[in-house]
Amino acid sequence: MLPLLILVVPPSLAGGGYACWYLGKNTALTLFQSSKRTSLTSASSSSEQSTQSYMAGMTTLVVVYGLQSSQFHRLVKDTSKSRTQAKIRESGVKNRGNSTAYVPPHKQPRSQQFQPPKSMNDAFRRMGRPVLMRAGAGGIALFCSGIFQTFVVIRSAGD
Repeated sequence: MLPLLILVVPPSLAGGGYACWYLGKNTALTLFQSSKRTSLTSASSSSEQSTQSYMAGMTTLVVVYGLQSSQFHRLVKDTSKSRTQAKIRESGVKNRGNSTAYVPPHKQPRSQQFQPPKSMNDAFRRMGRPVLMRAGAGGIALFCSGIFQTFVVIRSAGD
């Protein structure tokens, strides 16, 4: 299973990232082409790229992903609250003051220790939401980066 993941996941991520960036670039070209009524395909070629456009794209990528990732804790906090409430319902005992004493892992009952996922369904239930949130944030950030980088290239070509 691991060799398959090593061979499939990195090229898929790279290809998906490039596809998101390319879609942003084409979207920007379409938007600017319809507003200017001129052909902008020459302004989008790789020879027109400059350090300024690469820096604009990278800055946009970092800022957009950073803004989105700063909101991840809200979604994770919601799921942890529901898990805590489910544990309280199961045990029938409420924590007073929301403080629990630390119990070393070797002294914890077997049910509280980490249990690896037993099936793909269980693994997806545990890891699916965080992975999809980060993948979506990366795709949106790359899309915005493609738009802004193309905008900088067109702006510099027009000057």
